[in-house]
Amino acid sequence: PTHFLLLICISSVFKAICGVSAGACNAAITQHLAVSGNVADVGRSNGAQHTVVQMVGIFVGLLLGKWAEAGVAARVWGLFAVLTFIHLVANLLALQCLTLRTLNRQRLSLVLTDWLASNARECRTPEEICKEERILWNSRHAGASWPDMVFGASVAMAEHDGRVPVLDLVRVFSGEKFMAVLLKKGRSSAKRRVGIILSDNHSPRDLIMGFLCAKLLWDAWRRSNASEQGIKQKSLAQLHQEAATEAKRLFPALEKSLSKAGWQVDQVHLGVPKWVATW
Repeated sequence: PTHFLLLICISSVFKAICGVSAGACNAAITQHLAVSGNVADVGRSNGAQHTVVQMVGIFVGLLLGKWAEAGVAARVWGLFAVLTFIHLVANLLALQCLTLRTLNRQRLSLVLTDWLASNARECRTPEEICKEERILWNSRHAGASWPDMVFGASVAMAEHDGRVPVLDLVRVFSGEKFMAVLLKKGRSSAKRRVGIILSDNHSPRDLIMGFLCAKLLWDAWRRSNASEQGIKQKSLAQLHQEAATEAKRLFPALEKSLSKAGWQVDQVHLGVPKWVATW
């Protein structure tokens, strides 16, 4: 075909991107399965399984190739579509079988939503949360009960879009390695955002506590905004102060409940912060 070279180059680019993504996911899954620290043993078993699957795939591919060679083009494309669909579904089902004990944004959102609504203040287990986690789309954490999080917001963004002066934030969050600030609506967002400013020497504990504080700040703003007197009932600085105090009070119980439920609190995957600051 006329565009054969262009198509083969595009396919090579997508194959390279897929290989990088697969390698990153495979490393995370291998680390998850190595519950006793035996990463080498799990990697060896994984490599042996890949070898066997590739050998079986070559044999089946030869048989299907002979069958498709004698057919029309529609048969070849139909076979390709069916096998691709089976491959994607199998990968999706395999990912849903994993019970990851590290916290990402979706899992932490689900855990915090249920923990704050529970009178017993007990976190749900990874087995329970992973059943609700969605791979292809966001779960219920993206609804009205959660704001648009700006993780690793810059000080310039807080100064420009923040509802509270930065100096007041530093005073409110004195002694902490994070600051949560209510931001104005973004250009592509229909609702207000909450920015989390992180210190350059923050820890996983600070990430979880900052996430909790952002949720508490958002809930406090919604309650105050829905009241009869509106937001004037409480100043925005006071809302930030109350959210920071409440997060500091609740976090020890949350950390204990997370560990008791089987979550890893010393390693979280909330994303790489866009910016860090020093104060």
